[in-house]
Amino acid sequence: NEFVRVNEEGFKPTSINNSLDTTLLILNSQLSAEINLSKDYTDLPLVHCNPRDLNQVLMSILLNAIEALDASEVSQKNIHLTTSLLSEGWVRISISDTGPGITPEHQLKIFEPFFTTKTIGKGMGMGLALCNQTIQQHKGQLSCTSIPGVKTTFHIDLPVNNEQTPG
Repeated sequence: NEFVRVNEEGFKPTSINNSLDTTLLILNSQLSAEINLSKDYTDLPLVHCNPRDLNQVLMSILLNAIEALDASEVSQKNIHLTTSLLSEGWVRISISDTGPGITPEHQLKIFEPFFTTKTIGKGMGMGLALCNQTIQQHKGQLSCTSIPGVKTTFHIDLPVNNEQTPG
């Protein structure tokens, strides 16, 4: 259980699929019965990363998706997790939700420090600036695509050995 080892620092070979499942276990009490969760995992090589930091990123993005779905009036509330091998030496984690989406104006700002669309006192803020910084420290890329009213997808692209740059 990688999330529990909060005092463990540093990079080590990590199973991305296990990291996602561990994060989901922790968030299980946050998932309302209205939210359908689906997973489509690919067998991946172990990724050289800091599992604690990666799990924090996964938790932030998943919490944002859960909060967006809980606050929305959409009839189909879905979160879909996908892992895939992008190319030799690169993996992708995709987290999609069918919430209200992110407007184009907000998409330009979501990775800025302290940016939030939440009202004061509601939630913990998006935390996406910190997520982006963490993924960059892993020599990876965090990106977001959103179609308001349809879906939002966050992609986390990580090098397997953390010594390459995205191509």
